[in-house]
Amino acid sequence: MSQRLVGGNDVGFDPLVTDCVYATGWGKGPGCETRDQSALDQLMGFLTTGIPSGCYPKPGVTVSGGTPPPACGPVESLSQLYASIVQTTPGAKLLVVGYPHLFGSSFRKGSCKVGAIGSAYHFYVSQGDAVWLNSEADTLDGIIKQAASSAAAATGADIEFVDPRTVFNTHSLCDTSKTWINPLLFKPATAWPPVTDKSESFHPNVTGQNALATLIEGYA
Repeated sequence: MSQRLVGGNDVGFDPLVTDCVYATGWGKGPGCETRDQSALDQLMGFLTTGIPSGCYPKPGVTVSGGTPPPACGPVESLSQLYASIVQTTPGAKLLVVGYPHLFGSSFRKGSCKVGAIGSAYHFYVSQGDAVWLNSEADTLDGIIKQAASSAAAATGADIEFVDPRTVFNTHSLCDTSKTWINPLLFKPATAWPPVTDKSESFHPNVTGQNALATLIEGYA
């Protein structure tokens, strides 16, 4: 099976958010927008055009502070992916689900606390970086929506973008209502650092998943 572009992971979601998270005495601190904007912009563009031959840097850092593996091509674009899916399932309706905002509007002392390891480390995302990450989620959703529209026009198939942002309104991290997004979750690790983040971190929690399911059912 050939490699495909899908969305957040292809633009380096995991190492990007890792770079934006900081704790006192640990990490690079606030300012991930400055560090990561250029690489993110390039990969965002590749979602529309496909990745050409060669390898290209991803934004952010790994949990251990290293450089994330690059994105390598050639890889088809999102619209080509959607077109290939409907061509293998004639008559099916394809729903393409976007991304909610990770962060809300309630910040204390200019940051959002996103996790802790006991009493020693408290992890934060600065307000400026949180606003930037939400803005980039908007950009990503716009690219996905356009790709779905382009694929629908090219194939004549029923392809529709599902936007979760309104449903999750006020339910993001550091928001005005109970959060539907997991904070930074940890599990023991066998090497340094002694803990690492779980894959569920910064993804919808059970309530959020149920809200997504209800939203998607409305498009059936």
